[in-house]
Amino acid sequence: MKPIKSRILSLLLILSLCLTPKPVRAKTRILATIKDTYVNSLHPEKTHGAAGSVSVSNKIARRLAYLWFENPKIPSGSALDRAILKFNIFEAPNAGLARLKIGRTSSDWNELHLDFNNQPGLDLSQIIEVEIDSHRGLKEIDITALAQEWIGDKTGNQGLFIHPAIPPNGGPETEFVFSFFSRESADEPPTVAIEYHFEGLPPANPSPTPTVSPQLTPPTEKTLPTPFLSKPVSGETSGFGKTGLNQDPSKSAGTEITLSFKQEIKKLNLKPLEIALGGMVLLSGISSGVFLVLAFVKKEKNTPEQNNPPATSQKKTPAED
Repeated sequence: MKPIKSRILSLLLILSLCLTPKPVRAKTRILATIKDTYVNSLHPEKTHGAAGSVSVSNKIARRLAYLWFENPKIPSGSALDRAILKFNIFEAPNAGLARLKIGRTSSDWNELHLDFNNQPGLDLSQIIEVEIDSHRGLKEIDITALAQEWIGDKTGNQGLFIHPAIPPNGGPETEFVFSFFSRESADEPPTVAIEYHFEGLPPANPSPTPTVSPQLTPPTEKTLPTPFLSKPVSGETSGFGKTGLNQDPSKSAGTEITLSFKQEIKKLNLKPLEIALGGMVLLSGISSGVFLVLAFVKKEKNTPEQNNPPATSQKKTPAED
C-alpha cells in the first residue's frame, strides 16, 4: 500500500508543478545613444555634436544637454519594470549637489546643427527633477515614467533634455558644472537600461489541483456467532440459513442454533487452543456474573431491623430533670 501512496503523491507533485504559473524571467535591454550634444549660452551659435563630451552647468554659462537613444521597444507580452539613464562624469570643476530636470523633446533635431539659438521644443507635460552628486563617476537616474510614454506609443521618441533646475520656493541655486562622456568618446557613453519581464500566465480556465486524502484500509469484519435468531423476513437469507416465513415451525430452535453456532465457529477458522481459551474466558465471565447475583440476593434478604436496629428509649432521672 505504501509504494502505491508514494507514487500517487509523486504524480500529484509533478502535476502541481505543471499547473503552477511559470516564474518571472527578468530581462534587460541596453539602449545605445544615437545622438548627443549640448548648447552653451555664452556661445549661442556654436555646435558641439562632434565633441567627445556633453556638459551641463548653470549660473554664468548655461550649458544644456540633449540625448537621443534607440527606440525603447520591448517584446510583446512583456511589462516594463524600470528605465535607468546612465552617464559617466569625468570632469567637475565645481563638484557638489546638482539639481537637474529631465524630460522629453517634442521635435526632431540634428546634433551637428543644434545650437543655443536653435533648440528643439520641450514636452513639459512630464518632467523628472533630481539631485545628483556631480563628483566624478557613474550616475544613474530613474526615468521609467518617460520611457513608459515611449513604449505605450503615447509620444514619439525624439530624445531627452537635461537642464539645470531652479530650486523650489526660490531657494538659492548651487553653482555647478560637469561633463560626461559622449557617444563619440572611446570611453563609457550614455545609455538607458530598460528592465522588463515576461509573466507566465496560468491557463484561461485553470483546473484546481486535485488533492487526495490518505485512504485507510477498513478493518476486516468478522461475523460473530449470534445465539438468537432475528425476526424472519420473507424471502431473506441470513448467515444462519433461510429464515423466511415459510420456514417449518416444527424444527427445533435449539438444534438450529447449535448448527448455526458450529458453522460460524468453522468460518472463523479458530485453532483448538483459541477455542479452549475462549471457552475459559466465557466460563469465567459467567461464574463472575453468578457470584454477583448471589451476593445481591443475600444482601436483599437482610431485614430493615438488622440493618437499622431500633433505638432504645432513655428515661430521664429526677436529677436530670
